[in-house]
Amino acid sequence: MEQSSSFSFSRARGVALSAALLLMAAFAYHKLLQSSVEAHHEQIRQAVREHCRYMTGKQIHQLSQDDYSDKFQACDNFTVKSTQVAGGLYDPVIVKITLERSADFPLDEDVFIFKSAAMNFHFLSGLSALMSGRWELNYYNTYSVLTFNGSL
Repeated sequence: MEQSSSFSFSRARGVALSAALLLMAAFAYHKLLQSSVEAHHEQIRQAVREHCRYMTGKQIHQLSQDDYSDKFQACDNFTVKSTQVAGGLYDPVIVKITLERSADFPLDEDVFIFKSAAMNFHFLSGLSALMSGRWELNYYNTYSVLTFNGSL
């Protein structure tokens, strides 16, 4: 009597090939996201600038008018050292921005992690931003390095 088994080498090879192709596509998509974000340097600067202004604006009642004005204007005094991208498949696109410190930059941080402002259908939102070149980041909130490293 002949016994059939559900395992076959051709099926296992097909599954392994499909997994490898999917993994390669995910890495290629991530590289495209990274290069697109790096190419849109001014939008990255705008996110840091607007976050700085937002955080400075929270201190409006604690500072004199001149101090507030000086801090608000100093939000333009920074240089972006590097940007890294995570997420985009199952999570929203997350951008980690590292700054070269300036003496008069009003915030104490030099690493900012922002999520994409588009929060629906993460893969499609990332693909849309990739195609249009419009990287809108939610500059009201920053996130932890753990969130950045854990996003897929």
